[in-house]
Amino acid sequence: MIIDCHGHYTTAPPAPGAWRTREIASLADPSAAAPARDILFASEMTGAVRDIDPCTGHHFDDTRRYAEAAELPADDLAAIQEHNARAVYPRLDALLKRQGR
Repeated sequence: MIIDCHGHYTTAPPAPGAWRTREIASLADPSAAAPARDILFASEMTGAVRDIDPCTGHHFDDTRRYAEAAELPADDLAAIQEHNARAVYPRLDALLKRQGR
């Protein structure tokens, strides 16, 4: 599974471009799984889609549970859910660090 983020930049910082280049290169071998370091996780905030799936009882926009259900090693899940985004978006990382997060 490749989870791709989308941003709306007029000028993009170099880190997202480098990440995207690695992601595209990994498509050369469709049988290979993308390494955890090349996956960014993004989700709408809960409530952005105001409806609940009647089959599961979960909000339609609760996609975090899919990543958690994949039973990835803890280090890979942490990379996908947080650490990779901090590496690709250093200003976000700096802001979160200033906030003690």
